[in-house]
Amino acid sequence: MGSFTRLKTADILPRELSIPKTDMRFSYIWMLIDCYLAKDGDSIVAPAVKKLDDLKYVTVDGHHRLLVADLFLGESNVYIPSHKQDFFTEEMIPGVPEFMRDDLNYTIEHLFDISDKVYHIKEGTSFSDIRQLKGWRFLKDVKSAKRFYEEWKPKIKSRK
Repeated sequence: MGSFTRLKTADILPRELSIPKTDMRFSYIWMLIDCYLAKDGDSIVAPAVKKLDDLKYVTVDGHHRLLVADLFLGESNVYIPSHKQDFFTEEMIPGVPEFMRDDLNYTIEHLFDISDKVYHIKEGTSFSDIRQLKGWRFLKDVKSAKRFYEEWKPKIKSRK
């Protein structure tokens, strides 16, 4: 059975870059920033990571959640599944709709076994490094994230 713990984001290897390109993805990142600005980062579903050794982990699912956690706290609650069918249950993440849980579990099932073998970025790259890339400059630092948050606030509010 998997376990929840809190890790430094520097101890978690990113598995992908996936620069946001759609309004939906930017809206998702805006909501993550909103949680951290409201001091409610612990309400975010824990990203799934795979343990590589006693000191390192690799992202299975949740690189956007980890990028934002890296910026605001340098650490994150994480879920460490013990195998590819060690899924999130309703009891583990109450209030999360079934379709979202299904999506999280689908990713765990399909990426758990290969997450430590498939790196789209070079070894040694951190979430902090990724945030400095051109496509991620809006998460370069807290000031940039706050500016992005304020710029996107009217767009988010108009959708509600």
